[in-house]
Amino acid sequence: MRRLAVAALLSAVTACLFAPRLEERGYKTCTSDAECAEAGRLCRTGYCSPPTWWNESWGERRQVVLHNVSGAVVPKGFPARLGVGPDPRPFKRDEFNPSARLVAIDRTAGGAQVEVPVTVDVLSSQAFDVIFRLPAEIPVDGVYADLFVYSAAGGAATRTDARKDVYDLDDDFEALTLDAALWRSQGPAVVQDGDAVVQRDGYLWSNGALPATPGALLTVEFQVDSNCDGLAMGLISNSQRGFKTPYVVVSSTGPGQASVQALRGDALPFEPDAPAIMDFTGSTQRLDLLLSGAAVRVILDGNVVDSFEMREAVTAEMRAHFFVEGGNCTLSIHKTRMRAALADEPELTTERRVARPD
Repeated sequence: MRRLAVAALLSAVTACLFAPRLEERGYKTCTSDAECAEAGRLCRTGYCSPPTWWNESWGERRQVVLHNVSGAVVPKGFPARLGVGPDPRPFKRDEFNPSARLVAIDRTAGGAQVEVPVTVDVLSSQAFDVIFRLPAEIPVDGVYADLFVYSAAGGAATRTDARKDVYDLDDDFEALTLDAALWRSQGPAVVQDGDAVVQRDGYLWSNGALPATPGALLTVEFQVDSNCDGLAMGLISNSQRGFKTPYVVVSSTGPGQASVQALRGDALPFEPDAPAIMDFTGSTQRLDLLLSGAAVRVILDGNVVDSFEMREAVTAEMRAHFFVEGGNCTLSIHKTRMRAALADEPELTTERRVARPD
């Protein structure tokens, strides 16, 4: 009996001695997994503990923490970005190589870890975004810390690209004809040599649409004649020939030049009053056009060329739209993608690197 009493006393003393150190390392006491969610941990043996190792074939993992700074709830399934490349991007290229995996804690399945499908959006020779759909909702000013990047995989297989699961619209026009499930067209708008080619009096618009609130992002890799003077491409609400408000488009203002035109209602003028001017180079260019409520942001070849707020928010569903009105103009679309987006998307940080236990 005395031995048992002494053992119990030593156990209690040991717990008291080590508890502060455990607390300092994030091992807070808990009674349920929910108490550990903000730290991306699970309640195990009375403490908030890191999840077990997902797969021993990967030698390192890094925790990913998303901070919702958008001012609105970010719903489950919303596309999010993980930046890879030079500083200040949180991941280096060798930390998210082709065999790296993004893994999430599934709190609806007892804390099991599941691989998250991802695709890569290449921005330059040095930088790319990893795009994935959020496994869970993030409340206003909240965090989501249940994500981990596993790397140092040795001979692991290259991960599968899941772009069709991540983007609402994704087409690189590799088929011989336009995909009728994705596109409607009128006039000269056809697939030629791996591009969608739109010529004079040709219209091309997507069947699928996304609501402008919370937001839609259209990305287009294109090539157009440097003297083109009759082009419009961007986001529009109607699905038939012609322009119906609201719309936000990049539109020709003269040979080889274009402006950003945003119109919310028939009685409202173009916004802004002094749109930014961009040049068509005659070579491949990239356009990223964001409409999120009233916010408009236009990025050409990685540079923000215009950013402004419309007088009122747009709530209509918007679809991709391409139109060549006339003149010496041929629009060749190499690739186009569309996904839900926010003017202020969740910010991402990473925690320390952890090596797999021996």
